Amino acid sequence: MHLELYHFKSVTSTQDVIKQILANKETKTAYSGQSQVLAVSADRQTAGRGRLPGRIWQSPSGGNLYVTLALKCTWDARQIKHFPFLALCALIEALKERLSIQAAELISTKWPNDLLLEGKKIAGILTELWDNGGDGNWLLIGVGLNIISSPKEAAKLDDYATEATEAKALLQLIVSALFVEIDRYGRDGFDPIRRKWLDFGWKLGDTISVNDGEYTGRFVDIGDDGSMVLCDRNGRKTQISYGSID
Repeated sequence: MHLELYHFKSVTSTQDVIKQILANKETKTAYSGQSQVLAVSADRQTAGRGRLPGRIWQSPSGGNLYVTLALKCTWDARQIKHFPFLALCALIEALKERLSIQAAELISTKWPNDLLLEGKKIAGILTELWDNGGDGNWLLIGVGLNIISSPKEAAKLDDYATEATEAKALLQLIVSALFVEIDRYGRDGFDPIRRKWLDFGWKLGDTISVNDGEYTGRFVDIGDDGSMVLCDRNGRKTQISYGSID
C-alpha cells in the first residue's frame, strides 16, 4: 500500500481539493493501481460537508482529522453501498490502537455512517463515487474525526485516548486498517463487515424513529445493500436505504 498525502492549512473541503488534483491526467495515471491511495488532509475546512443535504461538518483548526482518500474504483454500484460500513470498521480498528480497553467498549456505530463514543458523535464517513470523465470512476472516502476539539454535544478522542495522538499518525493507522478490511471484503464479501458493524450497532434491538417519524420500528438488522431493517409490532419488516435516526 502506497499513500501519497497532500496537506493544506485551509481548504473549502478536502473533497473539493482532491477532485482538483485528480483532474490532472498524470495524477490519475499514478494512482490507478488498487494499492495506490491519494489523500488530501487539512488543518481546517471552511465548507466541510455532511452526508445529508444542508448538513455541515464543523472543521475548526487545531489538530482534528479532516481527510479524503481516493481509490481507483473497481467495485460495482451494489458494492459501493458497503463502503461506509467497511470504512467505519477500519476506523474502529484504528481507534482501538489509541483507546484503553474500557474506552474501546464505549464505541458504537450509528447507521449508516457515524461513529459514536459513549453515545456522542466522534467521527463521520462520507463516500462518493466520482467520475471526471474518460478514465473510469474514483471512490472518495471522506473522514472527519474529532481528536482535540469537538462541538459541545460531540466527543473527542483526547478525552479517552491512552496517549496524545497526532492526526497524521492516526491517518496512517486508518489507511492500514482500511486495506485490511478491503482485502477481507474481497475474500469474504459483505457479511463479515455487516456482522462486525452490528457488533457495535447503536440502538440495535431498540424501537427507533427514522426520518422525522416517517418510519418507526425495532432496529433488527442491516440488509445486504446496507439498508436499515426495522420490524414493526406485527412482525413486518421494512428496509430503509436513506435517512437518519431521529
